[in-house]
Parts: sequence; C-alpha cells; structure tokens
Amino acid sequence: MRRRDFIGLLAGAPATVSLASTVAQPAVPRGTRSFLATLDPVTFTRCFVDEPGRAGAFAAIPRARLTPLQRAELAADRRQGLYVASTANPDFVLARVDGRVLTPEMFGAIGDGRANDDEALLSMAAVGRARGVLAMLGARGRTYAYTTSLWLTGLRRIDIDGGGCAFRNILGSDEPLRYDTINYVGLALPVASNTYAYNSRTSRTILGTLIETARAGSREIATRGDGPAVKPGDRVLVYGFDRQVNPSDPCCARYFEYHRAAAVAANVITLDAPLRYGYDAAWYDGVHGSNGGAPRVLSLDRADFTQIEHIRLANLTIEVNPAWTAPPSSRHTNGRLQVYGYDEAILDNVTCPAMYVGQGRRFRAENCTFPGQIEVDKLIERVHFKSCTLGEIGGWSSVLHSILEDCRVVAGPFVFGATELAEIKGGHLSDQGGYSGHVIIGTEIFATPLLIVDGARITVTDPARNRLLQPNTYTVPISRVVSPAIYELGTRAEFDAIALPRMLSLGLVLRTAESAPALKLTRLPYLVDGNVRVEGEPLRPLAAGDTLSACNIGTFIVRNTLIDGPFADRMRTFDADQPVPVRTELLPRAFDDRRSIGNWRVESSDFDPRDVYRREGFNFKPGRRVRLARMVVDVTKPYTGSAPRRILRIARYPYPRPDLALIDLRHAGRRIVRLGGGSGARGADRLLGVNRDREIQFRFFNEADPAPREDAAAEPRWTCRFEGVQE
Repeated sequence: MRRRDFIGLLAGAPATVSLASTVAQPAVPRGTRSFLATLDPVTFTRCFVDEPGRAGAFAAIPRARLTPLQRAELAADRRQGLYVASTANPDFVLARVDGRVLTPEMFGAIGDGRANDDEALLSMAAVGRARGVLAMLGARGRTYAYTTSLWLTGLRRIDIDGGGCAFRNILGSDEPLRYDTINYVGLALPVASNTYAYNSRTSRTILGTLIETARAGSREIATRGDGPAVKPGDRVLVYGFDRQVNPSDPCCARYFEYHRAAAVAANVITLDAPLRYGYDAAWYDGVHGSNGGAPRVLSLDRADFTQIEHIRLANLTIEVNPAWTAPPSSRHTNGRLQVYGYDEAILDNVTCPAMYVGQGRRFRAENCTFPGQIEVDKLIERVHFKSCTLGEIGGWSSVLHSILEDCRVVAGPFVFGATELAEIKGGHLSDQGGYSGHVIIGTEIFATPLLIVDGARITVTDPARNRLLQPNTYTVPISRVVSPAIYELGTRAEFDAIALPRMLSLGLVLRTAESAPALKLTRLPYLVDGNVRVEGEPLRPLAAGDTLSACNIGTFIVRNTLIDGPFADRMRTFDADQPVPVRTELLPRAFDDRRSIGNWRVESSDFDPRDVYRREGFNFKPGRRVRLARMVVDVTKPYTGSAPRRILRIARYPYPRPDLALIDLRHAGRRIVRLGGGSGARGADRLLGVNRDREIQFRFFNEADPAPREDAAAEPRWTCRFEGVQE
C-alpha cells in the first residue's frame, strides 16, 4: 500500500505542519536532529534530517501556534519521530512536514530482527493514541523485534501495511511476562474483559455489571448494584450463559451482542437498538460460581480499555520467537497473532505461524497463511476466512456465524462450528494429521444448529479416516420431575461433570435415548436449592430416570462436494448407527463420479464378504427417513467361484417388500438404479428408516440354494451408494 492509500483512514488527522509561506528562505540545511536543533528557527524555518530511516523535511513552528492535537503528539513523541525541540530557541519546535503515515524507522527502529525496537514501536503507537489512529508503513526486508507483544494497546484505529516487513517477539522464555500475556505470542491486541495500559505489565479481569432484567426486543437493561460502569455513547457488550472453565479467563458466552449506550439513568441502560436475545438473571452459573453464567453488560470504552474500531494488517509476516524454548506443548503456537477487542478486523496477505481470533464483532482474513494452530472463540459475531491456507483448527466456540471460503486446510481433522450458522464454501480440506477418524468435528463448547459444506474438495489419505463429520451426543438423566414442564437434572456438581450444559439453547429439542423428541427448552438451566432445573414444552411423557440427550450438530448439509484421494471410497457422512438428529442433504456434483459424496456408503472394504454370507445380511440403519433418488452399485471385482450365479439382493426390511435391486456379481462394472424419489411419510417403498424400524439388507444368495462357501479370493468386491435427501 502506498501512502496515498491511507488518506481515507486519516481524514481529520493533521499533516503535522503546513508550509504555505512564499517568503524567500535561505538554503535548507541538512544534518542530524541534534545539529538542526542548534540552528536559529527564525532564520532557518525549514531543514532536512538526513539520518538513515529518519530522513525527512521539518519546519520550525512556534510552540504557541501548535494545535491541541499537535501538542498531544509532541507529548507522546518520546523518540523525536515527528518533533524535535529547538535548543537554540525553546519557544520553537521542528515538526516533520509529512507525518501522516508513520514508519518505525522515524522513531529509531533498527529492523534487523535482533536489536530491540521496543521504544521505537511504543513511541510510534503513543503518537497514534494521541491522534486516535495509527497508520504505519513498514519496509520490505525489515524485521522489527520487540519484547512487548501488546505494543498496539489503546488505539482506536489501526492500519498497518507491512510492505513485506516482519515482526518478531524476542522475549526470552524465562523473562518476566509483559502485559500479562505469554512470551511466545508474536503480536497481540488487548482483551475486552481485562484492563490494559500500554506502560503496564499486569492486567486484571473485568466481567462487567450484573444484569437484573433484559428482555428480547427491548432497548432497556436494568442492572444490579450501585449502577453500571457505562457512560452514554459507550460501546457495550451484553452477554450471558458463560461456559468458560477458569473464572479468570475471558468470558465465553452462548448469548451475546454488541450495542451502544444511548442513555444511562441510575440502574437502567437504554441501548441504541433492541436486544436480540433475552437474558435471565437466574441463569445457571456453572463452574464460574458468582462470576459465571449470570448475564452482564461490559463497557468497551471504559477508562482502562479501548475497543478498536478498525484494524487492518496487510502484507506482513509475524515470525516465531527464537528465544522461546519451553514448554514443548506450546511450540505449535510460537509466534501466533492474537486479535481481540475490535469492531472490525481485516487481515490481508498476512503470514504467521499460528492464529488466535478472540472477542470482537467482525473478523475477516483474506489471502493469509497460518500453518500452525488456529483457534477462534469468545464472543465474535462473524468470522470469515477467504482464500487462506490454514493448519490445525483446534477450537471454534462462541461465534455466531463462521465462514471458510475457498480455503485450504492442511492439517485436518478440525473443529468447526457456530452458534447460528457455520459454512464451508469451496476450498480443499485435507485429512492429514489430527487425532480422529473424522474430517470435521463439531465443537463441544456450544452446539451448531446448521453446518453447511458446499462445493468443497476433501482429500482422504488416511485409511483410518472414514467419516466426514463427527457429531457428538451428550446425555443427562432426569433426577426429579417438578411439574410436566419443569425438570431437575441433578446437583450443580453433577451437572458440571457432563458436557450437556454447553449444548443447550432456547428452543432446542432434547431427545430420549432412542432419539425421539422429548422436551423443547423454553428456559435455560437455573439453580434452585443447589439443584439444576430446566423448563420446556414436553413432547412426550417423562419420568425420573429418563435420559435426555442433545447433539452438537443440528442439521448437516453437504452440496456439490468432491471426495478424492486413495481412500476416498471409505468416506461416509457420519456414523450411521449414532442416534443423533442430523439431517443430511447431499447433492452430488456429478452423478457418474464415484468420488462424489452420497447420503451413505456401504462398502465391501468395511467387512469380510464371508462374514456377510455367514450371517443373514448386512444391516444398515441411517436413523431417519430418507427420500431416495437413485442407487449406484460398482462391482470392482467379479465373483469367480463355482456357483452358477452370485446375486447381491438389496432389499428393505421387514418383508414383504419389493427388492430395490438384484445385482449379478459375476460381472464387473457399474449399475445405476434410478429410484425416482419416495412418496409420503408413512413408509412408502422408498422411504427408509422411518422411526428406526426399517433396515436395508444386503444378501448374497443363489436362485435355489445358498451359495457354497468359497475361498475369500473368489468373493466379489463391490460398493453401493445411495443418493437422496434425508428428512
């Protein structure tokens, strides 16, 4: 980015000094700052600093004529980047003529990756704080080293074009922490729930004011205590139902939203817009105790914190900390970028070893490379990665809307989700690395109602990777029925010990152990006499001892997705026998491309054909009703045994029902059976799995007698794929 590209960002920022006089001047002197400060500023009204990195034109200005903003800049400029005090005449200062766009070199940065540039960067950021905006241009090939990874703290607007430069934290493993952050962090922005000052080494947790009443659709929040620490005009974060484990950690709430305080009177905050959610003062607070799930309102413009309105980082690299040696468990995050506390954050052409996206409204990264661990969580409205190369995605929680668009994920499987909508649009997902037999793993922090994969390519290189999605079901027994609409789920300690609290949301339908709808939640967990209660609309009679369950994936939709790689044929959508409410709608990109995904696959590689012969059939239970479009059977190895015929019968169960297909396994090739879609919802011939009481059976048989036992080498190999829509 050239300097002219910053003009829009700097509307209202001074050019430091204006040279409008046309009076004849003596020759412009050149030299160091200390030399030029000795010259008479009345005689020499202009001069030129020729020190490397600091070079630029300066003009003499009487201190009395400095604007309030220039005075603030002068007080912040401890390294003479923009202002040099005249030693010849204390009533004058030398001011840089064009200082709208700053460089670290103006403030004395060396940029060799070894020398400590702390003071230069802190002084540059201090000038930005005085202005309310930091526009910085880096130099290609330079590496700015520092021991203060939070040097950008306190800025409202940040626009850094690295121009090909790099940043590097060189704080050693055994040195004291700065700003209560971690030594290996490459570059960090402040956390909204902590206090920060640019010259402080410590912080403390700020959770905000407790909410007494906050109803969805209302603009008013009634608070508890002596009054909220919120002023009119402040940006505020409203949040509740926190599931963070450590009370000192930043909040990680299921419900949250961002507003501006229009008015504050006593214990009532009036917002600029109606609340999206309702917040219950009695919400179960879980492991946080009094610091936890109860809803709160937090000012993002308080005296000890400044929420960033806009941050843009472009064309730069953040490097690993060469001085970080321990512990080994954190090396995969060495040099990571931590982005917190923003209204809008944009990354463009940024490379860093790892990435942590935290609290903020809208985050977007485009054309970036993060080969290490990527973690996205804590109170984000929308996070969007586009055309990025991503490594291991190890966490994703407390995000309303998540998007991966045309990204390359190189270290699957990965955790991915959102509390409202999660989307994967195009891109290439690899199954290399990881710890599971799945490619996508639903987040365990908060359930994802809708997960969509559209137009992606998934490469399967690991023979153990055989599921596209890993949904998880969490259960809890009913300890007491208080009323037909109120149920106790055990003590707080018992409830804390399970993962179910993370899955809950208003309107969620809890199910029985048999996956039947049981209870639609109308109120989230709350405490009564040490016991946890929920309220809801009963969908069937429930008694003490009955089990309620919730799945961390509500609906899973896959469209136009290509699966390739040496083990592509082993990939299924998810565990078919898992009783979870997952609806899968799969529309293959090309019907005749066997790598295209179908609703389910049942493959000969999944079991020994001789075992299929010994038992009556192979039972496949999708778990919910399916409207079939067609069936594709590929015979990759024909039957070579002694029987006159070897037939694969694909039939519905229980009998009698028409066979779906009879496949002659003596011949290799593909057979396509077009089923034309089912009709009705009461068990017409091509509706499968209604109430889990029907199965698909695969059986080998001879027209008259069962086929003789054959050697395994004579058995055929085949693949059957069903395509359609699960309802």
